[in-house]
Parts: sequence; structure tokens; C-alpha cells
Amino acid sequence: CLAYSQQRAAKQIQTLQAVAALDDPQVAYYLMRWSCNASRVNYLARATPQRHCFAALQQFDAAVRDAFYASAGFTLHPLAWEQVTMPTKQDGLGLRSAASVADAAYIGSRLATRERCQDIWQGSSWDAATPGSDLAVALQRCNGALQAAGLPSRLTAAPDKSLTQTSISSLLVLAQQAEWQGRAGSDDLCRVNAHSVDGADTVLALVPSHTLDTSLSRDDFLTVVGGRLGVDVCAGTGGCRFCGRAMDAKGRHPSSCMAGGDTVLLHNAVRDLLHDYCHRAQVRPQLEAPGLLQGRRRPADILVQSASALVPRLPDGSVRAGLQALALDVAVVNALGEGHWDETRRTPGLASSEYALLKRRRDNTDDLCRQAGVVYQPLVWEAQGGCTAETRALVHRLA
Repeated sequence: CLAYSQQRAAKQIQTLQAVAALDDPQVAYYLMRWSCNASRVNYLARATPQRHCFAALQQFDAAVRDAFYASAGFTLHPLAWEQVTMPTKQDGLGLRSAASVADAAYIGSRLATRERCQDIWQGSSWDAATPGSDLAVALQRCNGALQAAGLPSRLTAAPDKSLTQTSISSLLVLAQQAEWQGRAGSDDLCRVNAHSVDGADTVLALVPSHTLDTSLSRDDFLTVVGGRLGVDVCAGTGGCRFCGRAMDAKGRHPSSCMAGGDTVLLHNAVRDLLHDYCHRAQVRPQLEAPGLLQGRRRPADILVQSASALVPRLPDGSVRAGLQALALDVAVVNALGEGHWDETRRTPGLASSEYALLKRRRDNTDDLCRQAGVVYQPLVWEAQGGCTAETRALVHRLA
């Protein structure tokens, strides 16, 4: 069994080494996540007790780590590498460790084949309650991982659906997250919150394609990955040439500075893209419409003249009385910026929702627009990819 396991792992490691040699880190990551991941050795873990395959699975995991390092061009602290192995919804990269799910795979396989094995071989038995058996030891290790993370050890010896590979793996993910958070610092936890909101993992799910315009440059992709993992993405020396404040190695100031540069360019790019979508939807958009309020105030980055299709209807199905137009006010905030760090540390997505409320209250904008017969709608995104629920709903209606 040991020799067979080593051969199976070695075959997959050769594929990983070929992927690591690719010149495009986005393509390499996509292949590692979807084609060369733990599922390639999942059969080995399902068909073999851990004592026979664990060393081979560890070798495969080490090869995944080495391939990632070779492709990205940097190495990580052990805590950051553990983050890589967590799901993208929890600020990881989804490169799950094969060794970490070996017991779940074996238990799930034994459950799925229990009746068939008994039909084929009368000596086969469900020996989860037999001390020292491979099945009992696997269950004991899983429960031990849950207990170590402060979670209830709910796995019993009874052969029910709670022992499927998916169910056990989900519990082990929760245990891994709890254990990781217990060792992480406050900035690590804040960063995880910033990248755990809906939409923050979208860029990692893109299929790299020049035809579909979903291929990122090497620098752009590594900046996204580095930002999620908390590694240095720039030199972090000198001052900002727009506002003069000190730059940081994590690259957070360029995503926060309102004096110009990246933040302004990103705002304008989102605004122009939404204007194009509104034009395609034939809702008569007007860019930077003047004259909505007294003075020089322009609350609408995009003024939608035919707003009935985008504004939520009243409970009886009618449109709000006196509705003439919809003022869309685009904003992009950095959830990890100095002004939003505390909010993000408390709750994922709080930075964008609080900023949307601030925009409504500031200079009484919401009430003044309503008096003018215009519905004021802030559309707030976070630089990490998340957005408010109102923003997501409006974009969905626009689509």
C-alpha cells in the first residue's frame, strides 16, 4: 500500500511541476485549484486508510505549496500558507490540503460502500465502534480536531448521513478556521473579514481568457493574491505623490487616497461602466447631471430618467408617487483603510453599508433629492470586491 500510494502521488506531482513552470500565475493558480487540487488524490484517500497513504498525501501537499511559490514568486509564513488552503469565501485561495481531508474521505467512502461490501463479502462489517480499527481511529482523529478548535465533537459511530465526506469536511473546515483565528493577529482577522463578503472572491473564480477579457496581468493578479494573504505588494517607501502621506508596503494607501490616483480612476471606471450598462438597458442615463439641487452640487454620477425599472416597487406593485428620476452615486471605499478598519474588524461588509448611510445623511442629500422628486441611491463598493446589498440588487435589476 505504501509503495502504491507513493506512485499515485508522484504521478500527480509531475503535473504540478509542469503547471508551476507556466509563465502566467493566474493560469497556474486556476489549474492548481480546479485541475491539480486535492481531488486528484481523493480516490487514494477514499480507498486507503490514512496510515497507508498519509505520507504520500503530505508529499502532494508539499508539491502544491512549492508549485504555488514558484508561480507566485514569493514564499509565505506558515500561518499565511494555512490561509491559502482555506475556502475563498473565508479569504483563502481554495487550495485545500489533501492530508487534512484524508480521514473524511475514508469515512465517507466506507459509508457509501457499506451495504455493497456486505453483499459482496459477508466478513465485511461497519467497525466504527471497534477500538483500534481504521474507521474508529479516523473518527477519533476528526472528533479530536473539532474538540481542539472548541467545537462539539458530534461524529458518532452510527452509519448515518452525518458521516459523508462532504459533511465531515465542512466541519473540519470550521475547525481549521477557528484554530487559525485563535493564532491570527487583529489585522489578519480584519483582512479576512474584508475578503469574506459576497463578491470578494469573484476575481479568483475567473477563467483566464484573452477572448473574454478575463486575463489579468502578472502584477495585477499577484497584487490581488498578495492583498488577500497580507504580504507586501509594494516597496512602501516615500510619500504619496498626490497627498504626501506615507506609503505602506501592503498597498492600502493607494486604495484609500482620495487626492487622486488609483481610487479616483477606479471610481470613474465603475461609473463609466454603469453608465454604459444603463445606456444598453435604455433607461436614458445622463452622466454627471447638473441642476438637480441648488448650487453646484451634483449628487448623481448617473441620472436615470426612466427609473421605474430599477427602483423597487411598492407592496401593491405600484411605483412611488412623484418619481421622476433616479440619482446613482457611485463610491469605492477601502475596507482596510484607516477610516474603515475598525468597522471591517467588527463585521464584514460594515464599511460599505456605513458609508452608504453617511452619503445619505451628508448635507441632507437624501431628503433634498426626495423633495426634488429624485430617488437618491448610493452605490458603494469595497476595494476588496464586496458591495452593499442595495448595490447588488440594483445591478441585478439593471442586468
